[in-house]
Amino acid sequence: MTMSDKVSRRKWYLSPRFLAGKVRQKGIVWCARAFLIHIFLGGNSLKLTFHQEKLTFRHKLWLYFPRKRGIPGIVLNTLPKSGSVYIWQKLSDVLNIRQCSIHIGHFPDILIVPESTREVARGGIITQSHFPARRYNLLTLQSCGIDRIIVHVRDPRQAMLSWVHHVIELQSRQHPELVGLDILPPDSYFSLPLIDVITWHIENFIPVQIRWIEGWLDASEDPEWNLKVQFTKYEDFNLNPDSFFDSILQFYDIDKSLFAIPDYGRPHLGDLHFREGRIDEWRDVFTSEQSEKATNMIPARLYSKFGWRP
Repeated sequence: MTMSDKVSRRKWYLSPRFLAGKVRQKGIVWCARAFLIHIFLGGNSLKLTFHQEKLTFRHKLWLYFPRKRGIPGIVLNTLPKSGSVYIWQKLSDVLNIRQCSIHIGHFPDILIVPESTREVARGGIITQSHFPARRYNLLTLQSCGIDRIIVHVRDPRQAMLSWVHHVIELQSRQHPELVGLDILPPDSYFSLPLIDVITWHIENFIPVQIRWIEGWLDASEDPEWNLKVQFTKYEDFNLNPDSFFDSILQFYDIDKSLFAIPDYGRPHLGDLHFREGRIDEWRDVFTSEQSEKATNMIPARLYSKFGWRP
């Protein structure tokens, strides 16, 4: 694309024909305000670093208003299969803020990208990820101006069972995400009976979940990072969604009276990766030996902190 093409694309909204149409559609006050905002934001496109593209005029307005209203950047960091996507989408809808991704890699080997993280720190954006509390990630949060995050967890036994069904569903659709999983099952995995698949995940996936959760507990208690961490639980979301979402808004000092807060309700089957949503399905599915082994793998510290029952 030539420079003249870029200029013409950037200034199509300043053409007399477009402006006349907008005046008829929106009124002169709306158009004048939009033009002043454009001038205020500098005329040149802002860099959308998390997509390595350029922001359009419409995106500038979308980002400007939440930031003007004082909506902070929200970091929702979740254990996989804990209602992550549903919660992310609901918060984005209620607050009318943009979603973005700030990470590269697959769970548990995820790193966050400084440029993207700085964009979130400016405010008016919510991001969701599964990144671990590694020193690099913690340093990136600190250096980019993120001073608080939500760490959302779920009973590892139930989260693991949901992960099993997630992997099976990916395989049934030959989804490319399956190839990128860092916790790869053996070649014979998909020919195994479900009970053996669960055994493999108890031995290989639950330890990864536990390290992830304990890593964030350690980081939250380490004064080196000066990072406020609010732990939320899938079990609380399942029991009382309204109270769950209110706690997040309160943590980020967001005045809920400024928004038309809906009755969140519980998600339905198929909504944004939602399956059944039970908190103790594993008790009906695991064998007694599997239940005992998985339960004994979870440290007493986690049972005490999150109120999960052995």
